[in-house]
Amino acid sequence: VNCIFQGSKLFIGTTGAVNYFEGKTLRRIDLGEALDEVRILDIAEAENGDLYFATGGKGVVKLNIQGISFYNLESGLPDDYVRSIAFDNNGSLWIGTRNGLVFLDPDQNIITSPDPEVPLISVSQIRISGSGQIIVTTFGNGVLIFEDNNFLNLTEEEGLISNSIRGSVELAS
Repeated sequence: VNCIFQGSKLFIGTTGAVNYFEGKTLRRIDLGEALDEVRILDIAEAENGDLYFATGGKGVVKLNIQGISFYNLESGLPDDYVRSIAFDNNGSLWIGTRNGLVFLDPDQNIITSPDPEVPLISVSQIRISGSGQIIVTTFGNGVLIFEDNNFLNLTEEEGLISNSIRGSVELAS
């Protein structure tokens, strides 16, 4: 098991497959032969029910009623190895790869960099906080926090014990 995501159902990402529970029955989503040996590293679900899968080598896979489509290097991703994805409060899909951070406007099908000042980063996790902040942890660049079209980069200089941060959690207040 590489990831677990609670959306409209409980989804489980593994190598070559995505499973979900329907009641007490575990079902498998057929992703086709192209993804048989590919690791599913993260899962996100759009408000309209479209499913997105971060993969270790095939970019981002979108699954909906029309079928499967891919976002990859040719589409504008900085790398096909995608570690983390998350929808922000505006419906944009943030995509974190080994070689950069971008976001996708699903309505326009446009991939964009969040800010030209953002350093080239190796993303470990993207999380949307309860207040809507986009929190990006990285391997080597600390933590980036995006809010209201601005970003803050927290590193060892600001007091982090290390610039390699695997993930973050939000504690209930």
